[in-house]
Amino acid sequence: MNRKTKKKYRSPILSCFCRCLTTVVLVCLLGPPFLSAMGIEEYRDTFSVQVTTWPQREDRDMKVAKVDGGYIVEGRNKTAAGMVGCTIDLRRDFDIETTLAFLSGSDDIGYGLVWGADNRRSLYYFFISANGSYCFGKVVRDEDNPLIEWEPSSFIQMGGPNTLRVRKTGDTLHLFINNQPVTQVKAEAPFGHLFGIAANSGLAVKVLNFFVRGHSPDVPAGLSTLYEGNLLGRATWRNIQNPKHYTVKLQEKSRVAVYRPVTGETLTVSATLSASRGGENVVDIYLQTEEGALLRLERIAAASGLKVRFSASSQGKDLGSNEISLPNKDVTLRLIRQQDTFRGEAQSGGKNLEVGSLSWPKLSTSQLLGINFGYDRKGPDGPRELTCDISDFILGNP
Repeated sequence: MNRKTKKKYRSPILSCFCRCLTTVVLVCLLGPPFLSAMGIEEYRDTFSVQVTTWPQREDRDMKVAKVDGGYIVEGRNKTAAGMVGCTIDLRRDFDIETTLAFLSGSDDIGYGLVWGADNRRSLYYFFISANGSYCFGKVVRDEDNPLIEWEPSSFIQMGGPNTLRVRKTGDTLHLFINNQPVTQVKAEAPFGHLFGIAANSGLAVKVLNFFVRGHSPDVPAGLSTLYEGNLLGRATWRNIQNPKHYTVKLQEKSRVAVYRPVTGETLTVSATLSASRGGENVVDIYLQTEEGALLRLERIAAASGLKVRFSASSQGKDLGSNEISLPNKDVTLRLIRQQDTFRGEAQSGGKNLEVGSLSWPKLSTSQLLGINFGYDRKGPDGPRELTCDISDFILGNP
């Protein structure tokens, strides 16, 4: 394995993956085999919080562990891999991206992205080496099938962090290194729903971020969901055909968002939220135009009570806000646009209250409408998980 032309993904070591899968399967939420209409699911992890769904293990064979500002994947006596799963259907279009920092080991063996993995030691891989080459292939039940042998690339930053991206459109996989296209290949059917990072034995890398986006049978058609921080935060619809009613579960320092683009100058963003069940948390509905104007209506729950705040900003600059206090009960938040007039309302206990309004002429009629859920656990006494029930959810028109 010393010569570059002999370098391979060391497939016999893949048996180590199965011992990691007991951790992975707990967070791998597989949907039905096929639905014709699906929404979009997006997952982002910058490893900035300690709570993680990525597997953690350290022994003589490997180390996979969450550390400050990243996730370590170190192959010792065997290839190491950290993999997670979600409901994204990898048979349809998807986008996977990660930034990896080389830490130590030989510079002529591979590390990088793996996806479409199952529990029978089969997967696809897109690897680079620290001395400036890349390869692509698949492993089928421990048998390595290189589809692109090692090729040098001037796009690889030797000694620095490198961003790898795999984007599937139709029946083609597009491979990128540091935002530069390097090649494209015919896409094949995935073996499973798992994806992650792998490093051959004798190599240690640090994962700085991870991003995946694709179609999910667990998201209603026309909507997109975003999960940040970890996969433990989820939005779950009671009936996938009825997007107005669902439940959001939040873990410590996690964020969940549901959104969609809408064109029009007369529209409503509305959601009825169940009473806060402890812990400091923020839920906000929002309208953001394509030029960066942002209108928000927030429910802020804290030990001191519950507040609803209406605010406006432009390209990150605060333009002012107004807030009211409410009892901790179910509340309906409503953000209304009528041409150039924007209004925030809160309905609770049978009363409808205006929280704030403004006139903002000449804004684009192309906008993103959505709702954000965030939870920042304070101290050991705060609940590890928060649940919020949402009903009468509207993005656009009632």
